[in-house]
Amino acid sequence: MLEDALRRRAQPAVSSLTEAIVARQAGVVPDAQLSAQTAAAMASRIAQMSPHLQIGMFGLTTAFSAYARARTGQSLRTLSIPQRQQLLDEWRASPIGPCRQFVQFFEKMGSFLYYSLLEESLMPPHEVR
Repeated sequence: MLEDALRRRAQPAVSSLTEAIVARQAGVVPDAQLSAQTAAAMASRIAQMSPHLQIGMFGLTTAFSAYARARTGQSLRTLSIPQRQQLLDEWRASPIGPCRQFVQFFEKMGSFLYYSLLEESLMPPHEVR
């Protein structure tokens, strides 16, 4: 029950974070559909973690969203991509280990998922014989 509540609360932040990370890694604002697919895949990967890791990741995502509101006065979703990237940079430089590791996870997994989905979308469909 707690995992479901955290997942629902964290989903908009997962989407916003994934978009900011992909924009930095790819150097362009990602296509909306591909960005949404990447965020959904990211949330799915977190949901597949063992319960203690899942709660931690969705909890940190919710904490990051709250940090964005406290720091800027706006929700994470309404911030521009550069503003979200700045907040990620702040957490990356944090003296708190879980904050740094959270950003590293999102950067690595988000980039991997984005490029995997991009490659998949560019491949021609397989012929069935």
